[in-house]
Amino acid sequence: MTVLLDIHNVSKAFDQLAALDNVSLQIHTNEFFAILGPSGSGKTTLLRALAGFESLDSGQIVLDGQDVADVPPNERPVNLMFQSYALFPHMTVFDNVAYGLRREKRPQGEIAERVTSLLATVGLGDMATRRTHQLSGGQKQRVALARAIVKRPKILLLDEPLSALDRKVREDMQLELKRLQHEVGITFVVVTHDQEEAMSMADRIAVMDQGRVEQVATPVELYKNPGNPFVANFIGTSTLLRGHLSSGRLHLTNGVKVPCSLPSVDGAEIWLMLRPEDISQTPAGAITGTVISTNFYGPNCLVVAECGLEIPVKYLVGNSEVPRVGDATKISWAGDTGVVVRAS
Repeated sequence: MTVLLDIHNVSKAFDQLAALDNVSLQIHTNEFFAILGPSGSGKTTLLRALAGFESLDSGQIVLDGQDVADVPPNERPVNLMFQSYALFPHMTVFDNVAYGLRREKRPQGEIAERVTSLLATVGLGDMATRRTHQLSGGQKQRVALARAIVKRPKILLLDEPLSALDRKVREDMQLELKRLQHEVGITFVVVTHDQEEAMSMADRIAVMDQGRVEQVATPVELYKNPGNPFVANFIGTSTLLRGHLSSGRLHLTNGVKVPCSLPSVDGAEIWLMLRPEDISQTPAGAITGTVISTNFYGPNCLVVAECGLEIPVKYLVGNSEVPRVGDATKISWAGDTGVVVRAS
């Protein structure tokens, strides 16, 4: 794939606190790329640096072969869709979308053609004359998206684009954003703290923490093969057990031994990551514990149990098998189940 954006050794500090610490990323043409991390991880600072709203202490941002680190925001072939949408309430939907083209003094015929076509693409073709206060949250989001892409930037930056929407509308818009990204053929870079949002939309994800990129991979790779304990703990739901391997057993730091025959070096300190679906609740289970919470998720229930393994264990059961809080439970997993995560 062709590299469109090359972020190379980018650093930025505020009052000697590193917001970005030697960040390097490559983003491809027509890719839907997500930057994911907790609050304070540096993802918004990176987005603002890409848009030109933050200067860098060091590093390069090379867009389509040009270093744009010192290029003003209005001269970059980049557009930023703000979290608040920032629509003009006194303007119609059409005028909101046309605003940027009119500022560029484009011919009226071209403006009409591009705006009308794009409103049809985002499903707002019959709402061109409405004021924005007459729209729902999802419709406002589409207007903001249309306004951001009507100028045909090489990259569209999206800052928490769905956070203001309720869950059902957010799920619909996740599918809509992915569809639109393919239709308009523009590279999307979305910043979010919502892993479900990133995992459902992105082709690849960069997971950030404390100003550093911890791992870049596809959603499936991040879930199945996290690169370190932070990613394993941050992506999805997991039980992370730390200890030393010896003869097919993991010796936990509290002295308990649990099954682990996964490939690794005997004596090495590792983290064993177990997803809820890796663990079975069974009367023959060798590990006993007490249920401390149950969480309903459609056809399954996530059970959390205290089993004397340093941290509570999380596993799935069917709706007909849900224990009560306080019940005794028995669990087990195969020794070759789970993923060995390198200790950091």
